[in-house]
Amino acid sequence: TTGMGEVIVNGIEVGLKPGDRVLLVDPADTTNRAVKRVKKVTPDQATQTTRIELGGVVSSPSFLLGLIASPFISGITKQTLSNTAITGVFKGKVFAQSDIHAFTLIQNWSPFKLAKSVNTPKPPPPGPELAGVFAMRRRASVFGHNAPRWANLPQVVQDKPTLIPGRLIAAADLSKAQYPDDWDNLTVQQSTPGDRSVDLDNVYSSMVPGGWLILEGDGVVRSYEIEANEELSRSDYTLSAKVTRLTLKSNEQFGTLTIRHMAAFGESDKLALARLPITDDLTGDEVILDGYYPGLVAGQPVILTGERTDLSGVVDSEVLVIKEVLVDGALE
Repeated sequence: TTGMGEVIVNGIEVGLKPGDRVLLVDPADTTNRAVKRVKKVTPDQATQTTRIELGGVVSSPSFLLGLIASPFISGITKQTLSNTAITGVFKGKVFAQSDIHAFTLIQNWSPFKLAKSVNTPKPPPPGPELAGVFAMRRRASVFGHNAPRWANLPQVVQDKPTLIPGRLIAAADLSKAQYPDDWDNLTVQQSTPGDRSVDLDNVYSSMVPGGWLILEGDGVVRSYEIEANEELSRSDYTLSAKVTRLTLKSNEQFGTLTIRHMAAFGESDKLALARLPITDDLTGDEVILDGYYPGLVAGQPVILTGERTDLSGVVDSEVLVIKEVLVDGALE
């Protein structure tokens, strides 16, 4: 969700540092977005993932196994082992391991093929390309942010060059007579001819249509979907430059953001999210495994090994006996 205080992504070289911007876009509703500032980046060599803190801490999801197993499947119909059959029988239900064993015998299913299929990661459902977690790789300014203050221009240019604070020497035609419009507090809305466009101070070809742009300044932070990118030359505010004109899907807050006091963040790069680890200590008499293991049965001894959280660096083992094995089709 967009309220996350941290994310875990695949890879250990994500190219982010504290202060960078990250955009969170809700897959269920791409209008629900949040701009976050990176607080801390922690790579994990063991898992080849990186934890990115975004100013808060998000709790890991709580996985609770169902307490009551479903009764043995009645009215069994002979089925061929397939993804459809597995989903129809097991998804969303909890069964005792012994019941699954009996069911596979009746169906003449290979328990090893069943386990292989169940434990193979399924591709995520297709979602909007604009949804997810995006690193904003480029920072830019708006054209005109570094123009001399209009208030310091002379009323009339004399025959000799005129000194102006902020510039070395004023050109002969640099005067309020030549530039009658005050640009010192110009907003984005006033700075470009299009009502949904913004001109950046350089050529940024990597800020492509379908990507995201963040505008930040004057106490306002907004994200926009890029609709078009156009490279052109512009002369204004005594400046001349090649600029990038981005047409956006919205012009929200364009009348509030001023070109001198804002920054743009673009080149949105979608990060590949990693599966969240369960970091809670093991308590009680249950443990959730990372897949389906048909060979585990009640009465079987097992060895539980892991690093102790109350004694740093120490790995301990304990011999236990399985009391019951439940398979939860809701956990993937």
